[in-house]
Amino acid sequence: MALRFNQFCLFKHFLATRQSPLLT
Repeated sequence: MALRFNQFCLFKHFLATRQSPLLT
């Protein structure tokens, strides 16, 4: 189940970077 949580965190980070590319 840890992998699922890790993927969720990565997905959230990916969306965050897409929404604010300046933060990269």
